[in-house]
Amino acid sequence: MSEAQFMVKAQIAVASTYGAGTAQFEADGKPLDDTLENPRATALKTAMAAHLIGHEEAVEKIVARIEAWATGLAKKGRTIGNFLLLGPPGAGKTQTITALVRGLAQNGEINVNDFAIIIDGNEYQLDFNMTKLIGAPPGYKGFAESTPELNQPRFDSVKLRYGGKELSIVFLDESEKFHPEIRAWFLGPMGKGAAKTNDASAHNEIDFQNTIVFWAGNLGAEEAEKAKRGFGFESGKPGTEAERDAKRKQVVQKALKGSLLAELIDRFDEIILYKALDPEQMKSVLRLEITAAQKRVAEVSPRGKPIVQFSLSPEAEEWVLQQGIVKGESARHLTRTIDQMIIQPLARMIGAGTVQPGQWIQGTIRPGRPGRLTWIPLASSMNLAEQSTMTSGVYGFTPK
Repeated sequence: MSEAQFMVKAQIAVASTYGAGTAQFEADGKPLDDTLENPRATALKTAMAAHLIGHEEAVEKIVARIEAWATGLAKKGRTIGNFLLLGPPGAGKTQTITALVRGLAQNGEINVNDFAIIIDGNEYQLDFNMTKLIGAPPGYKGFAESTPELNQPRFDSVKLRYGGKELSIVFLDESEKFHPEIRAWFLGPMGKGAAKTNDASAHNEIDFQNTIVFWAGNLGAEEAEKAKRGFGFESGKPGTEAERDAKRKQVVQKALKGSLLAELIDRFDEIILYKALDPEQMKSVLRLEITAAQKRVAEVSPRGKPIVQFSLSPEAEEWVLQQGIVKGESARHLTRTIDQMIIQPLARMIGAGTVQPGQWIQGTIRPGRPGRLTWIPLASSMNLAEQSTMTSGVYGFTPK
């Protein structure tokens, strides 16, 4: 098809705006499948899912924004995307950033702080903290010496790649704790894709156009969780899941309007609500954490020596899970439980020489030992292949 023919076929009639004489679009063939996606987008979603449990909506929306930018279809003169992540503590907001960074870097072991600009709202609650973030204003004491937290060289140092292009990630954690003036400052970069700081050096302009900005907070989280469980309906009935979700969104929107400037709320491309993890999702988190622990144990084994490996019996896994969620539906509680019940005992046994290089041990539940696991050695005849099958089948980690 020639270019002229293509242009004729691509004309779309919008008579109400442009007049009835506009040529009509001519249907030519089957509808295109707009559900297919670039393999790189599928790969990023898969990589994020390996580190993030139960938040498919967040993954889909984040990757869609990045893909539009990588394809060149994103609007110029603004950020790649501005996201507000809201939900109860330990629901996975910070883990979303970890999953994204590690997915883009194609490395599940990197320190996220080395590849993203993470700003904690706890450190910026007062108005004078603005100088720490963007530098002291000209004429003020410290202007000449100030090196603000946000500066172009730092942005350049945390570049990640996607689709052959470089991007940066800015994450504002505990966003509701930022001083109002600091929150208002972000109106500029989030809307225009650029900002000026009070940096006395030549780096006082920051390009946000190739940057994804994330805010995370707990605004409306407690009220939203009540709505999720069915509280607040006039009929007194819990309602359907869709009704509970709609109620949660109403509650969160009300909390936002009472806390953030309307202009700032309008800057967000996506506001994503996080729910507390259910028991099955918590079990998946447990297995991810155990996989990570197994890797750490393998890394501390002396070079050239067989590694120490461990597993949990099904009863022990269930017991650790119940201990981890007894204080609430938070992944952070579970992580602390794993540290107390698994990591610390392993550290003692490895440090004391109780566990020998190459030994395979299993955590079990035994009567008479309340509040702790019992560790037993498995058959010494179990070869590496058998150990590999046993572990990878449950947790996804294969000893090398």
